[in-house]
Amino acid sequence: MFGLLSDELAFNWTAAKALMKAYCSQITLTSEETDLFIYAILFLPSNYILMGDTEIKLKRIHWVLQHEHQIKALVTS
Repeated sequence: MFGLLSDELAFNWTAAKALMKAYCSQITLTSEETDLFIYAILFLPSNYILMGDTEIKLKRIHWVLQHEHQIKALVTS
């Protein structure tokens, strides 16, 4: 999911909706998993924060946190 956000902070909502529709057609997330979904998205980029352009990565992480409710809606829709 984090890969759908460009360095210019453009998020591919169409691809994200398709990804989540396909994923959720195969797996039913519990309410606990849905609540933790945003952290799962941020886990990998947080591990690699020091590799590459840290400033851009931090901006992308911040963008995801600012749009948490919209991203979470992809899981619950």
